[in-house]
Amino acid sequence: MPNPLVEIVDRSYNFGMGRTSTARQRLVESGKSLMAARGYASVGVAELCDHAGVQKGSFYYFFPAKSDLAVAVIDSFWQDFEASLTKALDSPGSPVDRIEAFLDRIHVRHRDTCVDTGSVRGCLLGNMALELSATDDKVRDRLVLTFAKFEEHLAETVAEAMENGELPNGDPHLLAGELVAYVEGMILLAKANNDAAVIERLRGGALALLGYARKERGNRVRN
Repeated sequence: MPNPLVEIVDRSYNFGMGRTSTARQRLVESGKSLMAARGYASVGVAELCDHAGVQKGSFYYFFPAKSDLAVAVIDSFWQDFEASLTKALDSPGSPVDRIEAFLDRIHVRHRDTCVDTGSVRGCLLGNMALELSATDDKVRDRLVLTFAKFEEHLAETVAEAMENGELPNGDPHLLAGELVAYVEGMILLAKANNDAAVIERLRGGALALLGYARKERGNRVRN
């Protein structure tokens, strides 16, 4: 006897010759949108399916549990974030200039989100870490891996700055880890204050971690 769940999934997944449903991606995008706005726990599977326009059976075809969707959401968020990070770190200028370009992007991203939605929603990675890292090993492991990737990108640019004499010699991975922690912290404070300007005010501290102190924008001196 045919499995009715499989039939539902098949109808959702295949729409004719060579055409594949976007159901999984729509679920991931819905997860990113809803979880960024309200967190993981307050968003149910039924709401996710309604928002994505897919059958509930399709959800469980793609994601055996809601935490599996959370992992996919983290991966999708990182893909977008990595593209922005890479663009900043590959921009013209010295390594420290490029790190500052990344900090600019962080501020603009959260400022624009606040303008569009009325609130600073924070970093999805940081939000997930606060909400789930103590209760879900699968999500925690993916967050640890993703933060490590974030650190690795920054470490490459920090190492380049050390090689050309912009920064004093040291452990680029340690410094990059401190920078990730600082960035996540200032985003958290911006969320708590619902004010993206907090990021702009505190970003000088991020530069100070690199061995620079900024007297005024565009004018840096070595500590």
